[in-house]
Amino acid sequence: MNRPYMNDDILLQVMSFADKQTVLNLLQTSKMLHHHGARYLLRGNVEIDTSFDRQVVSFTSFMLCDQSNLSSRLPFLKTLKLFHRDARCHPDYRPESSTATIAGASLQLLFSMLAREGNLLKLSMWQAEAILAMHSKLPEAVAELQTLTHLSVQSVGKHTSCMLKALRSRLVRADIIMRGGRGDSEDSPSGIERDPTRLLYHSMTSLQELHSVNTELHASSLCFPNVTFLEFEPHRMQFCQTQHYVRVFPNLRHLSIDDCADYWPGAGDSIEHLLIKRASNLSAQQRLGSWPSLERCGGTIGPLYLLGIPCRIRSLDICDAIWGWIGCACDPEVLDTVLGCARPCVLRLTLWHGFWFESPHFLETFSRSENVGALEFLAFDLELMRVEPDPASDRFPAALDTVIPAAVCLLDSLTAFVLRIDCHDLQQRPQGGLCPLEEALNVWDMAAFARRVHAAGAPALLSVSVHMTGHTVRGDESVQIGPVSQLEP
Repeated sequence: MNRPYMNDDILLQVMSFADKQTVLNLLQTSKMLHHHGARYLLRGNVEIDTSFDRQVVSFTSFMLCDQSNLSSRLPFLKTLKLFHRDARCHPDYRPESSTATIAGASLQLLFSMLAREGNLLKLSMWQAEAILAMHSKLPEAVAELQTLTHLSVQSVGKHTSCMLKALRSRLVRADIIMRGGRGDSEDSPSGIERDPTRLLYHSMTSLQELHSVNTELHASSLCFPNVTFLEFEPHRMQFCQTQHYVRVFPNLRHLSIDDCADYWPGAGDSIEHLLIKRASNLSAQQRLGSWPSLERCGGTIGPLYLLGIPCRIRSLDICDAIWGWIGCACDPEVLDTVLGCARPCVLRLTLWHGFWFESPHFLETFSRSENVGALEFLAFDLELMRVEPDPASDRFPAALDTVIPAAVCLLDSLTAFVLRIDCHDLQQRPQGGLCPLEEALNVWDMAAFARRVHAAGAPALLSVSVHMTGHTVRGDESVQIGPVSQLEP
């Protein structure tokens, strides 16, 4: 083939701005571009479906084909995502083939070479157990990586647990989602280490951010002094022991905790049972200490109540019941207690029903200055769900106005108010047409509501935002009075 007319440096500059398909086409035009184009092809996120053996073998061959040259392709690979499809959902998947062993061996060789010559910074593995089971030495090869700063693994089981314990990289961020889930499903691992701190003890001094699901945190002498962000969904409610978190993560600034996997009201536990566990957490923190303050805390209200964090929390993001915390989500005393401990400046409440604003007990929360007197930012995110029959639907827009005298008028420090209404779940109406709640919202005057809020607020109230999304007729609408608040969490 004839040499391109443009100079090499110009062609390489073109490749630096091209998308991956264009880069692939250019690689086939000359030896020079084929040699230098890999760095542009491998930039950004590279995704490989390990369910397809040919894709694995082809990618590995591409990465290792220049090993005889001094200029290897391995250092150009910075971010790699491996995922494994479910054969039942993807008919093209071949569960066992003659190339399966070759694919596993190819991956093992690739990671071995990346450990020696690569500079891989981020690795994600979805269905990690299925991937690491492709070759007996693959977990060991992945563990030899020393350059990773961010590791994300989903469906952690025996192979992944062994890899994590042996990992030589000093991670800055880790995302760990254990196998199993709510209840005792068949794929729940037995005898597998579930404590993420024990799996990541090699990264004690480097780790700054940890996301973990279906995990357990035990009493431990380990300490991760640089972790400032923790997102945690415990496997069992018994592992919601605040003192364990305080001791392991003494300098935490951001905490997010969601429903415990094994707790469902009606299965024997009650609000009284939560009171006992909360009291135990409070007692332990009084004796052994807690965090002096937190910048932000979020999650479902049940676990936040159970943890009993006594320190000041500047920004609080609370979601009412999604699954199991209906009993305490509907109890205003639980919300009062959480707000009383946190005394937030920024508060966002995500509510899954529209009836909250018809509850005087809920609205009374905002009359207690000791709990909400410091509020500068208040947001209500309403995730509306269709209930048939719903006799209160026609009253919903009027119920929204109750928040004005019950909250806005009483908060002297409030500088920003936000109301978001999500109607997407109201659209699922088999017989067609609008449900009663959508019909009521179809004639609701958003702009007038925003003006009433702004007029009723203290002089400090500068920003009022009202948003509605997913309405069948109105679609997405927004009203903004004043500047958008910079306090938005």
